[in-house]
Amino acid sequence: MAGKVRDVQTEEHIKHTAKNIFFAEGNLHATTQEIADQAGVNRALINYYFRSRDQLFQQVLQEAMNSLFAKLHLLFTAKMDFREKIRQYIDTTIDQTATYPYLESFVIAELNRGGALTPRFPDHLRQALLGPFSDEVQAEVQKGTLPAATIEHFIINLMSLTTYPMMAKPIVKMIFNQDETTYRQCIHELKQQIFQLIFCGCQER
Repeated sequence: MAGKVRDVQTEEHIKHTAKNIFFAEGNLHATTQEIADQAGVNRALINYYFRSRDQLFQQVLQEAMNSLFAKLHLLFTAKMDFREKIRQYIDTTIDQTATYPYLESFVIAELNRGGALTPRFPDHLRQALLGPFSDEVQAEVQKGTLPAATIEHFIINLMSLTTYPMMAKPIVKMIFNQDETTYRQCIHELKQQIFQLIFCGCQER
């Protein structure tokens, strides 16, 4: 491979394939050969671009998390109607988790082991949550459009409502005897249910 010119398109294709294997299919222990076979490339090419399977894993994990962090920061700092902001958060989080249902499970497990592989939560996103977005939440509470809650409780509720249904996909399908199509339709309808639940029983004063 000495002197070989890097092909960005091939490199991105390998990363996209690996991300699907790891976080869409849940095969976190996929080998370099399995990734190469699914990507339709030679195993040596993966080693050329990424040096090792572990470095490929860490790179796609970081890119997936950083992409989500960037979307959330843009959303939480956007100048828009609060209800529309919450609706977009629900859509963004559920769509991300539905696409990569094993990503959050891995991150939680890895954090419990010390978090060596997981990207650090960005300070600017934390500041957005605890600053401007927290102010928006409290303003809605004062108007009577949200039940009284701290920013911590509000975010925990949002996270629980939008990520758990995908993380618990096998349990949900088992309980309700759902096939994949029925499950996906259920999750699609759930978006509106979550939105209504967040603002349930509250009318602006």
